[in-house]
Amino acid sequence: MVYQLPYTEGTKSTMFQGYYSRFTHKHRAAVDFKMKPGSEIRAARSGVVLRTKEDSDVGGWNKKYRGDANFIIIEHDDSTRAAYRHLQFEGALIETGDTVKTGELIGYSGKTGYRALPHLHFMVSAFINNQWTQIPTRFATRKKDRYLKSWVKYESINKEPFTLQFTQQ
Repeated sequence: MVYQLPYTEGTKSTMFQGYYSRFTHKHRAAVDFKMKPGSEIRAARSGVVLRTKEDSDVGGWNKKYRGDANFIIIEHDDSTRAAYRHLQFEGALIETGDTVKTGELIGYSGKTGYRALPHLHFMVSAFINNQWTQIPTRFATRKKDRYLKSWVKYESINKEPFTLQFTQQ
């Protein structure tokens, strides 16, 4: 399955740490997008919100902050789950049980938890062999669907979700 980039259409972000890279992703199929705190985070795929955490306002380059990252977890129709981490304090715009559409604004990036600089940590997990396993994913880009390369800036092609507008007569 292909995912949309998790930020607003027309904006660009550098993916500075990729799958299984040598820093904090040695054993993680996750990507990190450089983002200023307060940047809009968009749903990379439609799904149902399983869990959110937005009560932390601390973080830094120390492992003692690992449990302090604010996050959103969304489950998709194929039972995979996407996690969006390091959101700002009270940065989740959705709640557990909400249904979200691809491209919908779900929160704001921050600098909570264990991190060196403000960014969005994004990863997808699937239930494989009776355990949750992180899996690499491809993203839709202007050129083609692809696995992202570190230190490349990617422009989001997300679209605002379509909503019907009703008028009273």
